[in-house]
Amino acid sequence: MAGSLDMDAVTEIRAKILPMLQSWAQSLGADHPGILVHVFDVSVGAATDYQGHTIGIECTLEPTEPGQPDTVALAIALKHLSRSPIIDCADVVWGHPSGRIEVDILPAPVDFSGERLMDLIERLPDLLAGLQRALRRGRPAR
Repeated sequence: MAGSLDMDAVTEIRAKILPMLQSWAQSLGADHPGILVHVFDVSVGAATDYQGHTIGIECTLEPTEPGQPDTVALAIALKHLSRSPIIDCADVVWGHPSGRIEVDILPAPVDFSGERLMDLIERLPDLLAGLQRALRRGRPAR
């Protein structure tokens, strides 16, 4: 049963969220031609208790001043796929060295369910808006 939970949660987020992310990535790339935009879909923590999967959009900005991050990403992460899947986070966060969270629409991790996934999907435009603000600004807010 644990294997089917893993596949169901990942399959569902791929089916319901990836097409939206791919469309948004195309628009972001067209709106910001100097920024490299790509969609990611990766397993994480396979050798740990985390056992997760993350999907999202990563944007790499043109070279910035020293000490400023050159990436910002919108990400949705699942964890504990081999047990009871959890939606771990849904946020827009700047890369190293900042790590500053631009927008977070999930105040705490929640058990994965079809209903919670639909609630999350309804709030994804808030993440897109946060990513767009971050790209216009070009650096984390102070």
